Amino acid sequence: MEVPTLLSHRSGLGQLLMTEIKELARPLVIPVTGHLDTDATEWSRAIEVVLTNRLAAFEHARRVKKELANILSWDFAVHSLLNAIGALQARRPRPSDIGTGRLTQTTVTSTALRRQIANRSVVIRQRACETLLRSPVRWGPSLFSSTRKVANVCEVLLALDDDVAKQHIEELKEPISWLLKQQRQGGFPSLSRDLVTTHCTALGALACAQVAKWPLPDELRASTMDASRRAAEACLRMAGDRGWGTWGNGGIRIQPTIWALRALALHPTEFDEELFRRFEQLRVMHSIGEPGCFGFKPGTERHLSPTASFLILCADLDGIGYAPASEERYYLERYNAAQFLASAGGASEWQSEVELYYVDPEYVGFIGNVEQLSWFHVSAPLALEALARHPDLTAQSEAMQGWVLKALGILKQCDPDSGMFQDRKFAEAGLTEPVFPTAYICIALRAFEQWIACFDKVPLHVEPPLPEYENLTIRKVGAAIVRDGKLLLVRKFGTGQLIMPGGGVERGEDVGHALRRELEEELGVKTIQVDPQPIDVYRAPAAFERGLEVEITLYRTETDETPVPLGEIEEVIWFSRNHPRDILSPIIRDHIYPDLLSRGLL
Repeated sequence: MEVPTLLSHRSGLGQLLMTEIKELARPLVIPVTGHLDTDATEWSRAIEVVLTNRLAAFEHARRVKKELANILSWDFAVHSLLNAIGALQARRPRPSDIGTGRLTQTTVTSTALRRQIANRSVVIRQRACETLLRSPVRWGPSLFSSTRKVANVCEVLLALDDDVAKQHIEELKEPISWLLKQQRQGGFPSLSRDLVTTHCTALGALACAQVAKWPLPDELRASTMDASRRAAEACLRMAGDRGWGTWGNGGIRIQPTIWALRALALHPTEFDEELFRRFEQLRVMHSIGEPGCFGFKPGTERHLSPTASFLILCADLDGIGYAPASEERYYLERYNAAQFLASAGGASEWQSEVELYYVDPEYVGFIGNVEQLSWFHVSAPLALEALARHPDLTAQSEAMQGWVLKALGILKQCDPDSGMFQDRKFAEAGLTEPVFPTAYICIALRAFEQWIACFDKVPLHVEPPLPEYENLTIRKVGAAIVRDGKLLLVRKFGTGQLIMPGGGVERGEDVGHALRRELEEELGVKTIQVDPQPIDVYRAPAAFERGLEVEITLYRTETDETPVPLGEIEEVIWFSRNHPRDILSPIIRDHIYPDLLSRGLL
């Protein structure tokens, strides 16, 4: 690099230079915002400096080359790789860290907010279980369906926790007995098609194993245990060479494969060799370049539902002593999956997914000459359960703030009185009280509550009355950095609105230290001057956390350094009056920016 070269801060070489020789790299690495006028100005200025000071530019290039030669050698690369491998093991968060204080210092979501959401979760889940138990027919697609479905019965049985089941054991004997009568040579049928399916068989195995723990009469309990084992055997018989499809081995799909493996994991002493072999097979079916992230079919674009189901399966296997051939590879897969789930769907909620698939010709006759079917996946509860069962994978990153708050999005979709899931798409289909998403939400909320209780080491409660969670407030400090009448704003990955740089103040931390920490993590800025008195305190509905209010205490801040997007920040913008205001978050658009203009700060 003896020739003067300008680089984007998003390029790999630009990031390398800023990491290894930051001061020398500053004139060469140019921030890119994605806005043509801003970027053109920055690059024109940098090119002008090179052309008007050519000798100095060539001398600077020689200094950069010499400094890199001293730092980056093959010996350095080998030592760095070995150190990174050792550090990965050393810094990996463990499940035993939860609640010890070693993780809580790096989290963003406050303890009070976590507990308010989790306590609300207890209320919603209890009400949903009570409503489900009042169903006239236990259970069909809707609360008031006239006929039962095997899958719906299994899902509700899985949703009921042990305490609720003990209180209603007499009422539950009848649907449990009905379920056992539906078993056909070990498998369970989808009554919609009157055909044994992988999904229903696996659900039956899981539900029967669950109810076998309840205080049932000895004969009924023994029957449920035997039914679970026979269903797992049926799943194994239905397997193809590469996994499972909807009706067994035809048209391999990820979701049925994962559910079948979960059924086998219930009986590890009988199926462990085949289970672990099949799981290793599943792990190579990931989307290209994304170990641990799955599509609905092997090797296709990643989706929430199969990726979440994979993490749930991993939690099941961890409980029975699964030992991967490569622990580092296995950790990478789970970490990738958790980070994808935590950041997916924006900052407010996970979106449901529709899986479309074509029916294998050999099954068309069985299901009425239908060539294409669809399955509606309510992805949010699967994602929440997966992350709650793997808190060590997100607890040391800002991702935890996102998925904990997205639990609030799930609660907002539940009727506050009945606890039942409410959704326009279901209502349009005539399912005003849909059973299966409500059941999966109960399963997910139970896992979420268990994680919160473990994390904070305080049991959850219902009384005294909880504050309305619509009025919860996220409190932050923001940095007002102004240059040439332009305000520095940032945009996070996966979002469309600009927000203030800054963040939360940790316990025992002063404002200045909090802003320095946040600006270094988000923008690579280390040296700042913060006015001791805030400009003002602003409040508005949060941009991404639906149902919450955000409060920003804004401080005038100065720095001579060039901010670059790091971590969860995708874009840095020097916002001017020429930019459209619809790209601003509500609190900036309606309060902060007009106030700064009126004060003459812009």
